[in-house]
Amino acid sequence: MTTTLELAAEVAAGFGSLGPVTAVAMAGSRVAGNPDDRSDVDLYVYASESLPIADRVAIADQFAHRREIGNSFWEPGDEWIDARTGMHVDVMYRTPVWIEEQLNRVLVRHEASTGYSTCLWHNVLHSTPLFDRAG
Repeated sequence: MTTTLELAAEVAAGFGSLGPVTAVAMAGSRVAGNPDDRSDVDLYVYASESLPIADRVAIADQFAHRREIGNSFWEPGDEWIDARTGMHVDVMYRTPVWIEEQLNRVLVRHEASTGYSTCLWHNVLHSTPLFDRAG
């Protein structure tokens, strides 16, 4: 039986094979140690540029029969149900420059925003690295 971490590592390796990807991390309730039966696998792909939709589809198709590509309500992202485990995988895409600016806004300049002032900081702080091109 595939565990959450094994599935996350497999997905991270797929994204890690793409040149612009600098890092992949897992966060959310599964990392925090308080998942329930409905918890998804939250993955954050950090890339120097936007990844082509075709590359994102190709990776999702390795794992899923059903997928939703190109979501953009909160952050750019894709979702699917893993065919082997039935786990819901939620992948969000960020650039290192963008997340560094969000952290600087809160931690250096102490600028609040309407909602989400510290959630991105919490997310990065409590993420588990799965792939890091720089080691």
